[in-house]
Amino acid sequence: AQCLYNNAADISASFPNSMQRSAKKEELMENVRQQDVPTINALGCAFRNKYIGDMTLPVVGYEPNSSLNLYQRDSAVEQLRLAYKLLSNISRLETVVIVVPSIEHARDAVTLLGPHLRERQHRECSYSSTIELSKRYIAHVTTPKNIKGLEFDHLIAMYIDEYNLEETLDKNALYVIFTRPRQSLTIIGNLNAMATDFREFIQEFSTIQSEN
Repeated sequence: AQCLYNNAADISASFPNSMQRSAKKEELMENVRQQDVPTINALGCAFRNKYIGDMTLPVVGYEPNSSLNLYQRDSAVEQLRLAYKLLSNISRLETVVIVVPSIEHARDAVTLLGPHLRERQHRECSYSSTIELSKRYIAHVTTPKNIKGLEFDHLIAMYIDEYNLEETLDKNALYVIFTRPRQSLTIIGNLNAMATDFREFIQEFSTIQSEN
């Protein structure tokens, strides 16, 4: 299951002792949030089954489509250039978040993307904590732990190759990434540097695009 408070997988750890007796536990049997984007839904369910070991969510039927895109970009600069192009095609009336593995990556992204987005797209770009993510019309840049429980129309996941599937926190971070978008999920990274098993897993849901 997804790690909760203090890295615990038991939901009771997220509640004070006085609330545990009245807290109702429900087994999660489907992902209603992403029922309109079955390819992304299937990715999240299959990832949970394969890498987290939770078989409660069935993998829904799907066909690869434009809701899930996978891009090969070797360097950070190339990834940021692509992110900028993708943002230019997203309406300012829709919510978008760029998710990166670390705060350092987030700050670098804001430094490079912010001025161009402000000048050419009239869209603000900022590193956002959980509270700030409630603001609409901003291109948020943040880390996976800050988007737990939130939803966005579009999610751009960068530096995907830097997540280590040997680490529980990284596996849970990826699951969060895969389950937050409502309309589209874009995955960018040096895919050649990823573990072969994980790269082949993602390619079951989307073909790698080298150009845009």
